[in-house]
This record gives sequence, C-alpha cells and structure tokens, in this order.
Amino acid sequence: MSDYLAYQEKYRDTPRASDVELIRLISKRVPSGGRVLDVGCSTGNLLRHLRAARPDLSLVGMDLSAEAIEGARV
Repeated sequence: MSDYLAYQEKYRDTPRASDVELIRLISKRVPSGGRVLDVGCSTGNLLRHLRAARPDLSLVGMDLSAEAIEGARV
C-alpha cells in the first residue's frame, strides 16, 4: 500500500490528466451547489482538485483503506 500512496502523493498538488478530464465533465454536468460522492476516493486527490475548481459543490469521499483516508484528511 505504501507504494500506491507514494504514487498518489505525486498528484496531490497537480492533477493527473485523467483527473483534469473528470473535473471538466463533473463541472459541466453537476449544477451549482450540487453534491458529488467519490466512492473509492483513495487519498482524495480528485476531490481536492475538484474543490479548487468548484468550491460551490458539496464533496464526500469514501474508501475501504483507512490508511488512504487518513492521508486524505491532511
């Protein structure tokens, strides 16, 4: 798991290209003040970048890995 978390850390401040595309799609389809649930959010990088792009959204992330979720809290 530590290798995976190290990989995720690379994208904490700069989104992956795939996340940029997801943020574009979510921003286009979710209305102002809408809600987004990220199931399997891992460290929450996508939600972190989505919050920067769309601070009006209510965001919730869930993951089975307590270690990943703890990293998302930071």
